[in-house]
Amino acid sequence: MLLLQHRAASLSVAGAALGVASSFVASLARHAWIAGRATASDAASEFVTDLLFATGGTLTLSVFGYLAGRAWAQAARDAAIDALTRVGNRRAFEPRLAEEIVRARVAQMPLSLLVVDVDGMKQTNDEYGHGAGDAVLVSVAETLARACRARDFVGRWGGDEFVLLLPRTRALEAAALADRIQKALAAGDDPIRPTLSIGVAEYSGRRSVAPMTLFDAADRALYTAKARGHGHTSVAPSSEPVRSSSIRPVPSIGVHALRTSQPRVH
Repeated sequence: MLLLQHRAASLSVAGAALGVASSFVASLARHAWIAGRATASDAASEFVTDLLFATGGTLTLSVFGYLAGRAWAQAARDAAIDALTRVGNRRAFEPRLAEEIVRARVAQMPLSLLVVDVDGMKQTNDEYGHGAGDAVLVSVAETLARACRARDFVGRWGGDEFVLLLPRTRALEAAALADRIQKALAAGDDPIRPTLSIGVAEYSGRRSVAPMTLFDAADRALYTAKARGHGHTSVAPSSEPVRSSSIRPVPSIGVHALRTSQPRVH
């Protein structure tokens, strides 16, 4: 976004420079002709007046272009943010997923994806109202964001589902993070303490894959977790392209069952 904003500002400054230069040359040419028909002081006076008008107009256009560029960049940022939870949205997630797949492939480093579903949202909305349901979604989004590093991506996929992209993170490390998130929600002081169903998938970076292959693997793991009940995390066996007939059963991990002594790569 900053690059786009700087480019917009650069273009407006360049346009201003060209406008001033062209006005200056045109004014010089006209007043060279005037100087042959009037006194030198008259020609100089008209030249200065014309140049001031031309420069003022160009600077006005330059300022307008700069402000328009900033407004466009801000609109682009807003379009990538979920209005309710203030985390990234699906529009931001999909290109980011593609970018992280490429980075993982080039660096030969793992990339993990969590697809998160907030359990029992329909019951929460029916029992407490949609305002309370929205508050739960905001609380979950804040908890997810606090659990992540600066390089990670947190987004709302839609409805009561969220996504977390974790570069340089193995699947078991991602599952350990999921367990810590579940604990953080359980220990919170909100009147409604939701549990999460979480699917985890890892891209090894060893071979090229379509970006949505990783998402599909995590999504399948999520459905396995939901089938086991609330508050479970399931790890997909692989994010590499596989035939549907060769998909192995996905292990399921209870809310507090997983422990790992191997920290994530920072």
